[in-house]
Amino acid sequence: PLRKQEGGYSAHTYGSGDKQVKVILLDGRYFREPLQRVDGVYQPNTTGTFLGEAQWRWLEKELTNSKSAVHVIGCGIQFIPEEQRFEKWANFPQARKRFFDLLAKTKPPGVVLLSGDRHIGEISRYQPDGMPYPIYEVTSSGLTHVYTGGGTEANRHRVGTVVNQLNFGLLEIDWSQAKPQVSLQIRGKDKAVFVNEKVAF
Repeated sequence: PLRKQEGGYSAHTYGSGDKQVKVILLDGRYFREPLQRVDGVYQPNTTGTFLGEAQWRWLEKELTNSKSAVHVIGCGIQFIPEEQRFEKWANFPQARKRFFDLLAKTKPPGVVLLSGDRHIGEISRYQPDGMPYPIYEVTSSGLTHVYTGGGTEANRHRVGTVVNQLNFGLLEIDWSQAKPQVSLQIRGKDKAVFVNEKVAF
């Protein structure tokens, strides 16, 4: 079925009963409207979107009344950060607001966002209006090379430090409590743990 639809988005549920995790993978490229660059900096497209209406409807359906206790939503570009000058949801402010408004409307439990394509690692935190708990995003990249230039990139939503070493992301879910506890980690070689943020939903 994926080969017959426009766009490569999909959802996958793992586990059973009250220990289910739904992984939602968004396609942020197929439907994306144009972006302009000035001196290497992307300019906001204030009216554009990059999910397409079919994908928006599908996403709302996946989130509405979901029985999963944890929802992992992945996209190739960052959802939360606003300051960085590369590709990000904030380049499409209308679409970014629509995404967080959709989370506030459907209120799925245990949302964690995943992103990459930045050649750094970091964790961001943001609580949208109407959302009963803060949303965390893990950005991890890359396994083989990272940006090692000087300076620290601004991100008002960052939790902990930016990681400029080879890294990968890891989520560990502890089901032993009444509500799942999720450990959001950015790790590296030789068992290094650069950031470890523990979240209870």
